[in-house]
Amino acid sequence: MSRGSSYGSGGGSASDVTAIEMAGGGGGVSATGKQIINKKYFVTNSENLDVAPKIDGYNATQISYVKINETAYEQSVTYESLTEGSTTDSGGVVWLQNGVKGTFEMFCSFEMVNIECHPRIEKIKNEYGGVLINNRLTFPMFMPGNLLGQAGGLGSQKAALNPMFGVEFYKEATLTLRHTYYTKTLNSSIFDLTGKIVSRLPAGVPGPRGEKDSSGKIIPREYMIQAPAVSKQGDAWQVVLEYVMLKASRMATDIYEKGTTPGAP
Repeated sequence: MSRGSSYGSGGGSASDVTAIEMAGGGGGVSATGKQIINKKYFVTNSENLDVAPKIDGYNATQISYVKINETAYEQSVTYESLTEGSTTDSGGVVWLQNGVKGTFEMFCSFEMVNIECHPRIEKIKNEYGGVLINNRLTFPMFMPGNLLGQAGGLGSQKAALNPMFGVEFYKEATLTLRHTYYTKTLNSSIFDLTGKIVSRLPAGVPGPRGEKDSSGKIIPREYMIQAPAVSKQGDAWQVVLEYVMLKASRMATDIYEKGTTPGAP
């Protein structure tokens, strides 16, 4: 599958030019132990042939190209991993802490979840007068026992509207951390991590604080390690591990086996 990549010079910001990543390439490990990535790109602007798309954590060390026709070129780029603590052109930092090498990507978003699954639902239900009907929580239009000043006329009073009236869902944060690295020797033990529950992310990468329960106590975040994606690229193996944050209140972690995060402090 083709994939777009932003171009930029070695000195800083990326331009608006887009390259199309082609099939092929590979990788390996240098004599100094650094990871090597080989990429091929389809380029239509000859002005971009001497610069390479950026990859966080890697420097382009060699660029070559072959002319396909009058308007297109095949560009080949060799990347070498940076050293620990190096800052990339795009502002990312290479994590090589606690023996963990490679690059990290974090994806955050929100999803709609039934209000019944909220970690503080008991407190919300009591405060806003929620009633469970057919396994769904329903809230009255007006706040229970909360009246506002005189509305005029024979001492009549106007009740406060209930902000939870009609609410059926709430937004809950989701997070996935992707760890990508290259290794010359593939250790089969990484497959034993599949489905394990861990409470820390690798290499000291920080995660969000947990939700508070009805008593105000923080519910610790936990993550499930997904099955690793493994591919052979040249003389090296590319390994992709993903850590998916579990829901604060719905996931019964007791049914899954606890694991140990590789490289966690």
